[in-house]
Amino acid sequence: MRLLSSLLFSVSPFDPLTYAVVVSALGLVVLVATWIPARHATTVDPMSALGAD
Repeated sequence: MRLLSSLLFSVSPFDPLTYAVVVSALGLVVLVATWIPARHATTVDPMSALGAD
């Protein structure tokens, strides 16, 4: 926590709002990063994908 408190300016190291915002932002990035390849994978024909190997 000492390292974290030295990196945070005008924010308490135990501020729940800051942690909630950071966790929400990272969760959104994870969802978008997994949604784009999954959406692309649903458009590929399985037989052509297996035949390419």
